[in-house]
Amino acid sequence: MTPGAGLMSWWRARPPSERRRLQAAALLILVLLGYLAVRQLGAVAARQNEWLQLEQRSRQLLQTQALDSEQWQALGLRHQLTLQDIAQLEQGWRLSGRVAQPRQVEAFLAAALQLGWYPLGWQLQAGGTFNGTANGISNGTAGLEFSVQLVALTPPREG
Repeated sequence: MTPGAGLMSWWRARPPSERRRLQAAALLILVLLGYLAVRQLGAVAARQNEWLQLEQRSRQLLQTQALDSEQWQALGLRHQLTLQDIAQLEQGWRLSGRVAQPRQVEAFLAAALQLGWYPLGWQLQAGGTFNGTANGISNGTAGLEFSVQLVALTPPREG
């Protein structure tokens, strides 16, 4: 006796009304399985579409420009910052120095952001005297000390 023969004899032993109910149930199960498969494929396609959109958005991100100590110093001077310590870290830069007004630090950070450098954190505190001239402020005027750590969102590119 073959394995399928036992199933066939069981099937033939069922009354016709029960066989119709079993056939309808099997059809319903197949329809529901098909529905679940189509739904799952739709979810996979939607996830793939989301990844494609994220990839397109990532291409639009600002590319980080590689900077060295002299370029940071020049950027600081353009925004009336006196950079006293410029240290390259494993993943970015730590800059500290003096400034006359907080808005100058804000302008500097905005310029750094345009170059693709993002501040992880920064400090600004009153201290000492400002030893430079900026916005008509002469030597010996009270100033602010600042410190900022900057990281690149994308790998820096030369340029």
